[in-house]
Amino acid sequence: MRREYYEIYSNLFETYGSYYQPAYFEDITFLTKIKNAIRYAVFRFDHLMIRPDAAYLLLVNFHQLTSIPLMNYVRRYRDEGRAAELENLDNYILNDAYLIIKTASEDMTGEEITSGDILKAISKVFQNLSINKVEIWG
Repeated sequence: MRREYYEIYSNLFETYGSYYQPAYFEDITFLTKIKNAIRYAVFRFDHLMIRPDAAYLLLVNFHQLTSIPLMNYVRRYRDEGRAAELENLDNYILNDAYLIIKTASEDMTGEEITSGDILKAISKVFQNLSINKVEIWG
């Protein structure tokens, strides 16, 4: 990866969410929780490095493909059962980020986990992701 892109992705990860006005305050809360889950998942491994493009891929996917659809569903249908799942979403994302990063680290080809490593890992562990309990994806 070219150094310029490395810096761009690092900046995108750190500033994600600051350039738009979220519809609800909970969205900012989830963004913070998702970023922290990714950071914590990486921190749990000694000397493991994740490239900014890989961290950004996880962030965008967990935010755009899980938390936003679930929050919108709960608001639209006032579904108390799904509202309870929102409370579990933190743990699902934390567990899934760890599982994906762990799997990516086992098969990584370079010194850092790349977005390609993340995509390969997701395909390997998809059926075991905690987020599948929410039934957003099929």
